Amino acid sequence: MRKLWRSKIFVFGFILALLSVGVMIYAFVSPSPTPITNLMGVIVTPLEKGVSWVGDGIGGFFAYFKGYDELERENARLRDRVAELQKLESEYYAAVSENEDLRSLAGLK
Repeated sequence: MRKLWRSKIFVFGFILALLSVGVMIYAFVSPSPTPITNLMGVIVTPLEKGVSWVGDGIGGFFAYFKGYDELERENARLRDRVAELQKLESEYYAAVSENEDLRSLAGLK
């Protein structure tokens, strides 16, 4: 344990953590922004934007797979509708053809 406390990296990290906690407490208690809080905002804002960008990308990736099943159902529904409309279209053209044949047989124009 003594070696840990004598490690320069540990001591530096510990002091940095204490300073960070002190700055956070000061920023919470202080009614107006200070140069220190402004500096912290300048440092944290790009990190926050980067993390948000990565999170949005991951969320969009999983949202694609989440909506995939719904897209498959909609695609099947639309294929059925297309088949139904093609059947109606062929019946329509058959009726038009029959109508033309009956008019020619009756001698009507």
